[in-house]
Amino acid sequence: MIRFWLAALVVSLACWFLLGWLVSRALAAPQGCNPPPTAAKLAELPSEYPRFHRALRSARGFGVSWRDAAVVAWREATWHAWARNGQYLGTFQLGALERAAHGHGATLEEQVYAAASLWHARGWSAWECRP
Repeated sequence: MIRFWLAALVVSLACWFLLGWLVSRALAAPQGCNPPPTAAKLAELPSEYPRFHRALRSARGFGVSWRDAAVVAWREATWHAWARNGQYLGTFQLGALERAAHGHGATLEEQVYAAASLWHARGWSAWECRP
């Protein structure tokens, strides 16, 4: 009889744990994309974020528009080089596979070049947040 009640208790606790986990996953808000930057925000990019602006403009050699890249970076991580969302890192939120294939770094310049390389290979389809 004790085995029966012990088994019932274990099954009951497992069900409550599973239910709690499922509810927490269902209620977790998806990250999604930030809204695009305003025209005023884009206009202040050269003066407020000069290193990022220079890096974006130097990536033109890959054929990417610096304005489109700035919009994607804003929508992904609001231009923060240290941004992290699970496996996704940096201002362009590159995943582990993308970082392994195209590089990555702690500086905005390195992140811009890695993103430009990825864009050259796959276009904006590599990102959830597009211009």
